[in-house]
Amino acid sequence: GFLSFLIAFDKYLNISGASDNNPILTMHAYRLLYYFDKRNAKTVFKFADKAIEMKVEPDKAHFAKAGIYKDSREYEKALKEYIAAIALNPKKPDYYARAAFVYGKIGDISRELAYLKKAAELETEYPLFSFRLGKILMDKYGDIPQALPYLKKAFEMEGDNVSYAYDYGFALSQISRCDDAMRIADI
Repeated sequence: GFLSFLIAFDKYLNISGASDNNPILTMHAYRLLYYFDKRNAKTVFKFADKAIEMKVEPDKAHFAKAGIYKDSREYEKALKEYIAAIALNPKKPDYYARAAFVYGKIGDISRELAYLKKAAELETEYPLFSFRLGKILMDKYGDIPQALPYLKKAFEMEGDNVSYAYDYGFALSQISRCDDAMRIADI
């Protein structure tokens, strides 16, 4: 199935020389192959570096490198690449959210929250980063009053999501807004 497609694509890129003309596409292909075989990391780095050098979507190249570093728990290297991606494209909420995750892993709470807040601020169509921020504030730091606006935003953007409704309702109940929590439960 999909793995066979990726292997065939790998062979095509090597035989046709297409990889030299489109390093970002090649990098993405090898990034997918990396999930099946970690030895593909070197190839991802090679084409990511080439994309950066050629200025072909360099933010995505830094982001791909950061993901591999994050997966291998090389958090300082991952942060360097995420920060480079953000510098090149400061409008991508996912870049901030991934950097926030790494800051959380290394115990830098203030940057974890700051980067996740920026991701939630930039996110206009999907509630995921607002929800994550609300969950972290509530579950990890016990700060329900600060978590509430983010959980509310996620719930209002996607009210039929059971997780969003449950956590928003739970947060409301924890600050003695039980009637509001019950209304959420009825939705």
